Amino acid sequence: MPVRFLGQETEYAIRYTGAKRPPHDTIFEATMGALAQSVRVWPGRRAWLDKQSFIENGGAFSYESHGAAPEDGLIEGGTPECSSAGEVLLYQRAQDRLLIGARAEAGYRLQDQGFEGTLGIINNGRDAEDNVYGVQENYELEIASGAALLGYRNHKCPRTVGAICSGADGSAGDRSDRIFNAV
Repeated sequence: MPVRFLGQETEYAIRYTGAKRPPHDTIFEATMGALAQSVRVWPGRRAWLDKQSFIENGGAFSYESHGAAPEDGLIEGGTPECSSAGEVLLYQRAQDRLLIGARAEAGYRLQDQGFEGTLGIINNGRDAEDNVYGVQENYELEIASGAALLGYRNHKCPRTVGAICSGADGSAGDRSDRIFNAV
């Protein structure tokens, strides 16, 4: 079986309450500065993404914004490449905890810059205009192969097993030996 690498991206909304609200990219910088107090952080080097930081476990955080509103972006966290769903979950939860731990210090850094208020970082699946873009916590699992796969397909979808097991031309489909479900 080929080696598969799994990973996960999570969108974190930024909430700041206070009379004077900092731009979200300023909040991202303050958060990455605070994060650097607990783990090593290196700047990313993508030409099209100027605000990205890699952390010592191989994961990354970046600042994402829409071109029309660069000051109202969000934080995206990405796990390192992992070899199992359990490993992805472990790294994802670790990133959540790192952000939780950095939030208070980031708030102090923002206060030092003249922004009085309270910082919130929220695991998010919806944008400011209430558009749902869905959660991106996806896990890929092999549930069966070979004869067991055929049995699974016959049990779960007996009317469509022929369409699933073969391509449009009647040949074996490109995934005829494996099936994966997102959980």
